[in-house]
Amino acid sequence: MIHGGYIYDHDIAMDFSVNLNPLPIPDSVKDAMYQALSSVSCYPDPTQTSVRQSLAGLHTVSFAQILGGNGASELLFAIVSMLRPKNALLIQPGFFGYEHALSSVGCRISNYRLKEEDGFALTDDLIPYLEEKPDILFLTNPNNPTGKLIETDLLDRILSLCKAYRITVVLDECFYEMSSHPMDSKTRYRDMLAAYPNLYILKAFTKLFRIPGIRSGYVLGQEENIKALRQHLPEWNMSVIAQNTAVACADCLLTTDYLLQTRRIIEEQRHFLQSKLTALGFTVYDSQSSFLLLRSQRDLYKELLSRNVLIRDCSNFHGLSKGYYRIAVKDEKSNQALLNLLSLS
Repeated sequence: MIHGGYIYDHDIAMDFSVNLNPLPIPDSVKDAMYQALSSVSCYPDPTQTSVRQSLAGLHTVSFAQILGGNGASELLFAIVSMLRPKNALLIQPGFFGYEHALSSVGCRISNYRLKEEDGFALTDDLIPYLEEKPDILFLTNPNNPTGKLIETDLLDRILSLCKAYRITVVLDECFYEMSSHPMDSKTRYRDMLAAYPNLYILKAFTKLFRIPGIRSGYVLGQEENIKALRQHLPEWNMSVIAQNTAVACADCLLTTDYLLQTRRIIEEQRHFLQSKLTALGFTVYDSQSSFLLLRSQRDLYKELLSRNVLIRDCSNFHGLSKGYYRIAVKDEKSNQALLNLLSLS
């Protein structure tokens, strides 16, 4: 299994393999989906005007610095297709999608391995790898599958070096809002784009709003970079439903406390789940996001699948091996149900 969420081969009662918000989809977002059905006989707006205006307001950047996509994955592939890098640097273990996109253009991939003795945290040991001057660097903040955020000072240092070395950086922050970090300045992305012209920031509403089936992602970048990227996407790459939903998601974040509630329940339940899993004898690595990486001598994937519960077997992540698993942080009832099953063996 390359990705979580593949429920189609089994009768799954609980899916802990995908890291979605424990909170339900807000009513306003559901309403936007339903309202869009009345427009499905029309082509979507190819300029994504409403989407880009809403997202620009959310992140205090300009309309021209944002572009929507059929999920962040489409935009990832478009960036790689446009730049056609010859050499790339990836942080491992990490999201397989980067390797998938790079392989499609025949790019040579070098890997930097996170160390288990560092708790899989990114450190300045990465710096010598940047001195090799790859064409492109992919960073995930927080990392997937470890849930570790990149320290702010280290991220700034990495971005500064990449600017000096003319290395393009793709910063994937699709899980950032669901992670425990100090509330950022509202101008964080605007400031980053102003400082680093070689930066692309990937975002999505998939996890935060529990809508992976809608495919609603976006990218932030310099105006000229976004303009060029548009040429590598289909005219109507976001459906009417995806566009309407994205506008509603942005409005929800601007006008409600949905994000605050999300972060509160995830942090509370992550601590609860980690402490209980540790008490059951599993090695659980510290996370700052909506999922936990753990290690076990038991074949947890097979064991839980036999009980119609799906978790992410991480043995196919570079730098990990058999016995590593990723488990989503869900609501208290679901988390307790999982713990009850694990305590039976």
